[in-house]
Amino acid sequence: MAVGIKFSGEVIGADKLAAKLSAMPRTAGRGLERGLELAGMAVKAKAQDNLSGRILDVKTGHLRGSILSTVSKAGFASEVIVGTPVIYGATHEFGGPRNVAVRWLQTSFEQVRQQLMNLINREVDRAVSR
Repeated sequence: MAVGIKFSGEVIGADKLAAKLSAMPRTAGRGLERGLELAGMAVKAKAQDNLSGRILDVKTGHLRGSILSTVSKAGFASEVIVGTPVIYGATHEFGGPRNVAVRWLQTSFEQVRQQLMNLINREVDRAVSR
């Protein structure tokens, strides 16, 4: 080559960057788990509010008090389940021979869906930006 310019570069702190990138799936997973925990609590709170007369009239409060939110993790995947062990909760949700479906749980989820996405995204962002 008759004339040329040579460029070179160095990533300063590459070892720290590599360590942070290799830890990212774990930190993002922790953020996801925390976001799902908050999301589950939000659905639970909305369902309890809806079971206070908004969607379904209160007789004993047993269904409202039985709602659970549980986060489980397997590898890098996490999930949250919000529901109730009370049998008639399913009857009110899906209907039955003498009952029309009220959809108290599905409605609660739909009412806070955007809030859930915001919570999960915020927690993942917080975890990976530390």
